Amino acid sequence: MLISRPGSTATRVIPAACLALLVCGALEAQRNTPPATTPIQKKSFTTREEITPRMRKVVDRALEYLASRANADGSYGDANAQIAITSITALSFMASGSTANRGPYQTEVSRAVKFLMNHVSTDPNHRGYIVMHEDPDSRMHGHGFATLALAEALGTYGNGNPEKFKALKNAVVRAVRLIERTQSDAGGWYYHPANDGNHEGSITICMLQALRAAYNAGIFVKKRVIDKALKYIEESAQKRNGKLTGAFKYSLVDNQTSFALTAAAVSTLHMCGQYNTNLIRLGLSHMDRELDDHLTQGDFYYYGVLYASQAYFQVAGRPWRKNFPRIRNSILKNAIQPGEKDEDYAKHIGAFKPHMPSQELDYGVVYATAMATLTLQIPYRFLPVFQK
Repeated sequence: MLISRPGSTATRVIPAACLALLVCGALEAQRNTPPATTPIQKKSFTTREEITPRMRKVVDRALEYLASRANADGSYGDANAQIAITSITALSFMASGSTANRGPYQTEVSRAVKFLMNHVSTDPNHRGYIVMHEDPDSRMHGHGFATLALAEALGTYGNGNPEKFKALKNAVVRAVRLIERTQSDAGGWYYHPANDGNHEGSITICMLQALRAAYNAGIFVKKRVIDKALKYIEESAQKRNGKLTGAFKYSLVDNQTSFALTAAAVSTLHMCGQYNTNLIRLGLSHMDRELDDHLTQGDFYYYGVLYASQAYFQVAGRPWRKNFPRIRNSILKNAIQPGEKDEDYAKHIGAFKPHMPSQELDYGVVYATAMATLTLQIPYRFLPVFQK
């Protein structure tokens, strides 16, 4: 939960060193041994049930595939969404227990982080914007995912090279300041880094989760920015005849709703301290009603299952016990196995297919694989954003 000092507009800072020590302690566990659950979690859903042998095997093979797909500069994916895909891939490697200075995928994480840091703009008009001119699709979504990835790398860095740690911290600070400057008066953000009156829900959620990760890593975050963003999400809850439906809208001025948007809103509200509110309860009920449709024909499939799994994990208990196996089994069906008949996928054994039908198809196999493995590794509990 975000906490402020009385009379202050700044959030309280948790020392990054403390978080790093906690994470590094967890990393001492053997790679093939699932992290222990709390006593409460054991009552509702054991680690053995969360992390099945088949899931672990598929995830390990997919991570090896991702490592083999690194571009020469440490990035991932094609140029059309390289910032976003590199960020999600780095997060997936970190979710397996690796960091920028230790672990089996240390090299991949370090190179991806360096790539993102190299694209933090110094342009006075957009200082701190993580952007690649050849990448037309990432935009502020990409900036949010990149800020999240860099913040998670910072929070798990541990006792590494002090100069590299300082450079990484400075990159996160600049990225956070860009987010703070570009928040609209309504409290949300839009596709480009400017406070020009435009705003949209999915980008707002992406920015807020990035800010929360930065805060957890010890970065000063303005409380008023968090408060306005939370209010934006709360006000985007759909009402019909004056009553909440449980769904969340695309924006304050667009009544379009979706499972993915609702899952993202619920996970973000919970992450920011709203644990048992009416919005959370109704949102979870809406997700329960819509989950089957999303798993079969939902658009932005991977986006939706990532945030839904995050929400169910945070809430724990019956929602997590009931729904994560359904999501896990749905994702595993997209794993590309030996004997794949589709020639386009046969050369990507170990990866995950884009889910059909979906607008995510344009982002390719690396995107699908990074999103799938990131989601499936939520119960590993290595990534700070997936801890409670």
